[in-house]
Amino acid sequence: MKALFGSRSIGIPLGWGLSQGAGTLLVASNAWFLSGLSSSPLINTLLPVFGTLPILFSFRRDVRAYGLEILSACFLIVCAFLQASGAASDEGLVIAVLLGALIFGLGSELSQLPMQRQLMGFSGHSIKHFRLASEAGALLGFLLTALTFPASRQFPIALLLLLPLLIWSPRRRSEPSDVNNNPPPHDWICALQGALFGALFGLLPLWVRVVDGGKCFDFAMVLLAFGLGRTACTFAPAIRSAWRYILMGVCLAFAVLAPGWLALVPFFPLGVLAAGSDSALVSLLAERGDPSLCWQILLRSSALGGLIGALGIGVITQILSLSVAIPCLIVGFAVMAWIIGRVSGGSSNPRPA
Repeated sequence: MKALFGSRSIGIPLGWGLSQGAGTLLVASNAWFLSGLSSSPLINTLLPVFGTLPILFSFRRDVRAYGLEILSACFLIVCAFLQASGAASDEGLVIAVLLGALIFGLGSELSQLPMQRQLMGFSGHSIKHFRLASEAGALLGFLLTALTFPASRQFPIALLLLLPLLIWSPRRRSEPSDVNNNPPPHDWICALQGALFGALFGLLPLWVRVVDGGKCFDFAMVLLAFGLGRTACTFAPAIRSAWRYILMGVCLAFAVLAPGWLALVPFFPLGVLAAGSDSALVSLLAERGDPSLCWQILLRSSALGGLIGALGIGVITQILSLSVAIPCLIVGFAVMAWIIGRVSGGSSNPRPA
């Protein structure tokens, strides 16, 4: 194992992919864990809000903040065992789970960009290799979410997946540069797309649990189908950017109307379309810097939009109902199609870089 992770050519991308899988597993299992503690739509959508709050503040970026992600995993392990033993109230655990999401979001926000750039320079791998490792790690995280339920098993496994990257990160200090001290700027179009997906995935655990009567396995399979779709985007034909959002709305409508396991099917094309829209938005940001920075602009802007979208859809669902919130999302995709058509001129996107 030491030899495997000690090789620059293999160990660094593998460790990066495992860390991304750990993040996916931690976030997905935490979302399902919270939906079991509270059926309130507003409380459930607060989870992605707390997870993305750190992007609103200017902190010094440093690879050592990766330790906060490990701390978050340890903290959530304690929460899971307290819940399993009945030693804590649901109300107290809700607060603790939200705090755990905040700690993880802070660690991710502060460490991801400097760590990725440091590891790219150290290993000689391109951004494409790291993106492939991230996609593979995300798929692993979704699969483990399905196979390792309950949370008392999911959180410890996430912790184990976070550890291999420590072989590289603690011995390499962040270089003093604007990248570490100044966060990437935001882009309003990326934020709008993030608001749509933040709203959708903020409600998804509660939707699967309450509306479809599903289990954690069903929830993870939905996420896995979405992740597989993102991976398959490379083989998808190029289509006009505006049509991509229209088709996303159609997929969501089909998921709402389809019975049983058929509701899982549209999340695969939804993932294909989402990955294509990401690449199209990054191509619009090309003049702002290198590909790594453009992807970070997309991720940060999407996270900010996701915060607003999750909070907004939570309020709508709390006041009205899921049956009203989902049609609002579908309309949102149609509006986004109109906006992106005006901005991009309806052009088709390049394949993912």
